[in-house]
Amino acid sequence: MKKSKKPSQLTLTAVRAAAKDIPFNPRTNKWWGIITDVGSREYYEHRAMEAIHAAREGDYDAHMLTAIRLLLLARIHGAS
Repeated sequence: MKKSKKPSQLTLTAVRAAAKDIPFNPRTNKWWGIITDVGSREYYEHRAMEAIHAAREGDYDAHMLTAIRLLLLARIHGAS
């Protein structure tokens, strides 16, 4: 008996929809402005790990969004 293939919900459209909230402007958000002034890749990575751990205990989406943004800062800082 052949198993029917379940269609994957992972599509480019789904990825784009999930990523639409990631961009932020550190000039208009005081907290992110302070964080971006740190300029330490290790700091951003450590704070991202803290946010991931916090996501397991609380508001998953908000903490994961923070972690992704912090990892972006780490990547940007590492590239410069």
